[in-house]
Amino acid sequence: MAFVLVVSILVTFLAGRQVLVARDQIQQHDAVLAQLQATFSAIQDAETGQRGYLLTGDGPYLDPYRTANQAIRKHLDGLRELADAGQLPAPAVQVLHDVILRKVDEMQRTIDFAEAGQRAAAMAIVRRNTGRKMMEAIRAQIDALETEEGRARSRAHEADARATMQRTVVFVFAALVNLAFLVWTYKRIRREVSLQHLATLEIERQREILAVTLASIGDAVILTDLTGHITFVNQVAEDLTGWTASEAKGQPCAKVFRIINEDSRKPVDSPVEKVLASGAIVGLANHTLLIRKDGSELPIDDSGAPIRETDGSVRGVVLVFRDFTSHKETERHLVQAKQQVEEASRAKDKFLATLSHDLRTPLTPVLAALSTWEANEALPEALRPDLRLIRRNIELEAKLIDDLLDITRIEHGKLFLERDTTDVHGLIEGVIAIFKPACEANGVEISLSARAGETHAHVDPARLQQVFWNIIGNAVKFTMKGDRITVTTRNLPGEKLEISIADTGVGMTRETMDILFQSFRQGNPAPHHKPRGLGLGLSIADALVEAHGGTLRADSPGPGKGSTFTIVLPAVPSPAAQVQPVPRETAAGRSLRILLLEDHEDTARVLGQVLGGIGHTVETCGTVAAALEKISDAKFDLILSDLGLPDGSGLDFVRAVREASQVPAVALTGYGMSEDIEECLEAGFDEHLTKPVDFEKLQMALRTQRRTARE
Repeated sequence: MAFVLVVSILVTFLAGRQVLVARDQIQQHDAVLAQLQATFSAIQDAETGQRGYLLTGDGPYLDPYRTANQAIRKHLDGLRELADAGQLPAPAVQVLHDVILRKVDEMQRTIDFAEAGQRAAAMAIVRRNTGRKMMEAIRAQIDALETEEGRARSRAHEADARATMQRTVVFVFAALVNLAFLVWTYKRIRREVSLQHLATLEIERQREILAVTLASIGDAVILTDLTGHITFVNQVAEDLTGWTASEAKGQPCAKVFRIINEDSRKPVDSPVEKVLASGAIVGLANHTLLIRKDGSELPIDDSGAPIRETDGSVRGVVLVFRDFTSHKETERHLVQAKQQVEEASRAKDKFLATLSHDLRTPLTPVLAALSTWEANEALPEALRPDLRLIRRNIELEAKLIDDLLDITRIEHGKLFLERDTTDVHGLIEGVIAIFKPACEANGVEISLSARAGETHAHVDPARLQQVFWNIIGNAVKFTMKGDRITVTTRNLPGEKLEISIADTGVGMTRETMDILFQSFRQGNPAPHHKPRGLGLGLSIADALVEAHGGTLRADSPGPGKGSTFTIVLPAVPSPAAQVQPVPRETAAGRSLRILLLEDHEDTARVLGQVLGGIGHTVETCGTVAAALEKISDAKFDLILSDLGLPDGSGLDFVRAVREASQVPAVALTGYGMSEDIEECLEAGFDEHLTKPVDFEKLQMALRTQRRTARE
């Protein structure tokens, strides 16, 4: 077999060498043709430079001429070398050499005359046309040489084709001879192997039974011997590792079963080595990745155990592992879903905070102006109802904004209650008084049936009033002319106070009641009655009642049959004596010098007028830079500052102020989330007021600063 192989290689080499010789001849002919073309191109370049200089007299034209002249000398030497090597006919090269030298001499003489100032003599030489005739002779001689060289190249190309064919035939013949000898060798080896087959047949049968058993297992299985080399892998292991059984067999287990730690990316000790060292069952830690044959990674979970003989001795290791991808993928999807929900929640909160700020800001100057007008005794009485109408609608707009923020507070569990012992009847009467004009205008009767004896509860008055506002307002919205709204109170056993708000309006379907207390969801009570609002009022009311330890339920016999909302709250005994309210300080108190930082021009102007009208001195500015400059030049008793400013934040401003002064500061902003309030107080503000600014709360803040100044 070795002799046949050596002869085949030698014959193939000789055939290939003939091909290389033929191709080398082709390359030599190509080099000769290239030399001829380069020589003629250099002569043309020299003639172009000569003619340019004779026509223009410009010296730069001689540069290409001289360069080409030098190249002509080199090309003539190259042609002589080719002639000496027998690649070109020497007589033809000599003729070409003489003609080219005469042409070069003729060009040089014309240039010499021109440089000596004898342009007429130079032009006379040109006009004789001897130069043109020499160029034609040169071109003819080169064409003849190129033609002969082309024929020689064609002959060399044909020789190359014949040599290539011969090489192919030799290669195929040698391959067939080798294949024939290989078949003969295979048969000889097969015959020798068959002599040993009977002796190992029983062992192979037992191995086959074991292989079938292991292949039927749903997990991946790898068997190794005592040296850690693989003796068996099942189909599942092939799929997971990327190694076929034939490829993996005999390989070190660490080569096929490559594992790393998912977090540290460091190799993990082979469980096979651990089992062989300890003789006990071992398992992998979490976050283990299998590096497959193609380099891809697969999370797995596995264990290794020793294979023991009947006498207890270890003869190998069985490694069992499984694909952990689906489990990891499910875990990853859960984490991603949680992150997406959290991001969406943060985006929603940010949107609501920004929306509330942008909606609140324009309301502040309007409410401030209304407060000024209402306090003006010269205002005609005929205009006061209109002003109250405007105030109610603006306050309603502010309430809608508060509803949006309340939903966010409720969802995050940050709803804060300022509890106090409160007369619930008083809250109900106040809300009914607010809605009574609207009911009378629509022909709806609204009344209170106060049957409860114990009417007090430990609640946040503002929040509970918000509950009554939402439910009664909802009843007003879904009643028409001739309908009635009745608010009834009574005491229940166990110190409970029940408030029932019933109407004879459009009623509700069962589907509507199922979604009644869900945020941003509205039912369709009647075909002719379209839902209005944001679908937040009842959701907020339900959350507020629950926060007070009470319950809220809704009932309706059906469409067109009215609805009833029932609130049950823990009742407390009536206080023995009511605390008398602290009398308000009159506007005649100490005048304050106030720095108002507000970039909304209308708000700044109206607040300045209101505060100035009650005796305070107000200086306004619209940027942080201007405010810092003012406070460094003058002393102020109080700072009223917005948060969102063109060149920064009110938080940055108050931090800068706190570094040098402890002048009281109140934040006036449209951002009213609990996080906003906490951030303001942490930055250094003493109080936080949400736009539209409640004028009563603003006056309380001013009175607080007066008392602080006196102390």
